Amino acid sequence: MTLCIKALDIHKLYPGTSILEKFFAELYDDKMNLKVKFSNDASSRKKQLLKLLSLLMLLKRESEKTICHVLALCEIVYNEYWSKSLKKEMISVIETEIDKANKKQSVFEIVWLIFFSRYLKLGIRNFNKIIDKQISGNQFVKSIISSSQKIFQDSGINLFRKPKECIYTSLAQELSAFNRSREE
Repeated sequence: MTLCIKALDIHKLYPGTSILEKFFAELYDDKMNLKVKFSNDASSRKKQLLKLLSLLMLLKRESEKTICHVLALCEIVYNEYWSKSLKKEMISVIETEIDKANKKQSVFEIVWLIFFSRYLKLGIRNFNKIIDKQISGNQFVKSIISSSQKIFQDSGINLFRKPKECIYTSLAQELSAFNRSREE
């Protein structure tokens, strides 16, 4: 957790260096296993997991472009430790983050958060109630909520994959593949 704070300090001193993205990439290995270790005691582990989630969301707020990395890490942690035991907390965090993105009028964040909640099958269904009407009217947001493309329908261009089409790959795997393709 101390390294997380140090990465944030470096980011603030040297913005634009992608230090946060590099930091996130170091938290898991090539097989998408988390390098961070948590307590064996269930109560302590739950506190540690919640603290990590809180720190990740703090980092996301510092640099909006890191949302894909933050959610990839949340997915790894969720799949490895959370699933049933902390599902309620994950739902609460996602709804809180949607509310904050709403207030900032950030379609970018809202789209990611909706996709993520549907991808993990968290059961959040009331997006139109928790998202500002102006934002929920955005065609891309409508597409994500309904899982059917509402823009460029006749163009043959697919702007996104439905969450159910991504069940055999993780967000971290997608990011790693994307980063490798950018390096080539």
